[in-house]
Amino acid sequence: EGVMPTGIKRSFGLFGSGHEVQYFHKWLPLGLDRWGNETGVDHVFVEHPCFRRPGMYGEWGRDYDDNLMRFALFSWASIEAPLCVPGEVPFGDNVIYLANDWQTGLVPLILTSHYRRHRALENSRCIFVVHNMGYQGVYPNPPNWAQPKFGLGDFGLRDQAYYDKLLWTFPVDERPSKGRDPRDDGEAIKLLRGGIEMADRVVTVAPSYKDEMQSHEGGFGLHDTARGRAYHLDGILNGIDIKEWDPATDNRLQHHYHSDDMHNKTLCKQALQAELGLDQKADTPIVAFIGRLAPQKGVDLIEQVFGWLMG
Repeated sequence: EGVMPTGIKRSFGLFGSGHEVQYFHKWLPLGLDRWGNETGVDHVFVEHPCFRRPGMYGEWGRDYDDNLMRFALFSWASIEAPLCVPGEVPFGDNVIYLANDWQTGLVPLILTSHYRRHRALENSRCIFVVHNMGYQGVYPNPPNWAQPKFGLGDFGLRDQAYYDKLLWTFPVDERPSKGRDPRDDGEAIKLLRGGIEMADRVVTVAPSYKDEMQSHEGGFGLHDTARGRAYHLDGILNGIDIKEWDPATDNRLQHHYHSDDMHNKTLCKQALQAELGLDQKADTPIVAFIGRLAPQKGVDLIEQVFGWLMG
């Protein structure tokens, strides 16, 4: 709602084809500053047919075959986005790109290899955010043995500069052929590695996770990459908006309570039990899990104690 076309288009050459993206814009006003000037946030949206699909990454348990192209295109389009805000361009070179996870791992590489090489966006900086080292954007090179190997020229870059920052070679025992086929040299790229290696700064979701991602167990093979950027790596603790989540004023709750009077918390629990079709019993605990159904989140541990919980 409120999103308007800008009429601005950009074209990018990727994997032997031209791809034209269109930009859309929405202004979110946030009020006036202390000098009486209007403040707000520019939301810029990128449109291309490859993004108009039922799934984000794939369907029916299978990734889209062109995901590498899709996220390369998104990275290029995102870098151009500050230049596509309608009206006066308020950003110029003074832009901080906040790139999240492997899907935007090409952003700092493209900034360095293309824009800065041509003295564009020289004052911009890229902060790469790692939420989960277990998801690395791994793409074998070549994608299959019937195809030729790709290079950074396929990503719209003029040469192979910084390809080594993406490069990953799987050990023989982790390759599909287990070393029995000479064509299978284990070469791949990891977009997460490229983001960590090439960004100006790297941040993650907590000080403890900063340490975990540098460990052998928590780095999922990229612990040495994380250690190599230790000086430019920080962990920022997640938090909540204590005003929005204050149970004394939260308009999403049917009843309000606070630390000096917890009586209405029981009423909130009963309302939740009724909404979920559960027996309304004040002395029955409610145990909730919010997270992906992945071993990394400990779902298997919860499954092991089902009997004890229900007993």
